[in-house]
Amino acid sequence: VFPALVRLEEERRCVLDPARRSRILLLVEDEAAFASFLLPAVTDLLEEAGETGCVGLALARSFEEAMAILDGVGERLGAVISDLGFPRADRLDPFAGLALLREVRRQWPAAPLLAQSFEAVNQSEAEAYGFSFVHKRAADYLERLLSFLCSSPIRAFTRNSKSWGK
Repeated sequence: VFPALVRLEEERRCVLDPARRSRILLLVEDEAAFASFLLPAVTDLLEEAGETGCVGLALARSFEEAMAILDGVGERLGAVISDLGFPRADRLDPFAGLALLREVRRQWPAAPLLAQSFEAVNQSEAEAYGFSFVHKRAADYLERLLSFLCSSPIRAFTRNSKSWGK
C-alpha cells in the first residue's frame, strides 16, 4: 500500500499541472478500506500493462472533489473508474457516481468509463447509461479491472500522450 500512496501523492501534485502530458486516470472511491486495496491494485495493473509512465492517478472521495479534478485535467482525462455511491453536497448519495459519469460522458464523450459497486443491483442502472460495470466482490474483479485498463481506448489514450496538448 505504501508505494501506491507515495505515487498517488506525487501524482496529486502533478495532476493539475497543464504542462504535464500524461493522461489522468480518475479513481472515485470514498471507502478508505476499498481505496487502500484499489490504489495498489491499479498501480500494479498499470505496471503489468506497461503504462506507468503514461498515466497519472488521481483519487477523489466525493462528487465535488471529482469535479474539481476534472475541471483541472481538461483534455488529459484518460479514463474514470467510479464507485456509484459516495458523498455529494455533504451527504451520501447513492446516485452520485451515475451523475458524475453522465457529466464526464457529456464533456469527454470518448473517455472510457467504469462504474463499480458492492451492490449488484446497480449493474443494470449503470449499463442502461452505457457504462461498463464491475461488481466489487466479483471473483474475477482484478481480471476485469485489468481488461478495462488494457482496453483499446485506454491504450490509445496512453500511447498518444506525447502528442496531446500541443
